Amino acid sequence: MEQKFRIFVKSKNADLTALTSETVIKDLLKFEPLVNIRRFIFWEVSFQEPDNNLAVEKLNKILNQSFYLANPNKEFYEIDKVKRKKLADNQKLFAIKTYNKDTYQKFDLIAKIKNKTKIELTSLKKNLLWEFVLKFNQGLDAEQLQAQFISDVLVTKSLEKGLIINPLFEEYSFLEGNTYYEFT
Repeated sequence: MEQKFRIFVKSKNADLTALTSETVIKDLLKFEPLVNIRRFIFWEVSFQEPDNNLAVEKLNKILNQSFYLANPNKEFYEIDKVKRKKLADNQKLFAIKTYNKDTYQKFDLIAKIKNKTKIELTSLKKNLLWEFVLKFNQGLDAEQLQAQFISDVLVTKSLEKGLIINPLFEEYSFLEGNTYYEFT
């Protein structure tokens, strides 16, 4: 049976890319609804293992012995869901998975992990998870806020519009919050 896991990796130190993006979006793009940004490396890992407990053991072996997916000395990681505090009533979370069109599947890293841990992965995909918390204002509903966010911030269109996605070599999709998050 194929076992699939999601691993979310975040720096223990300040994420300068996320901090810079937040500053640019607020100060240069003048996008006022933005509350904050977090960014994760988002791995999708698959391998054959009929026993769920053994699958978790194998995943832990990959994480603890190889350091290819996360370095616990400088990064936190969470498996399957990201823990997050509940949002205020006037806030909306937009979780966006981004990935390069050309280098989505990591075959070279699969071989390195097998060499180090003797575990053969069937699939390994590297993405980024951008987490944007936006506040509702000026009578916008969630759908309008999302449309404004896509238009003004998400996809790069010019020097004045967009920042996160370069449409020439990146793709994105919005993720369902309850599937990827555990709200506390």
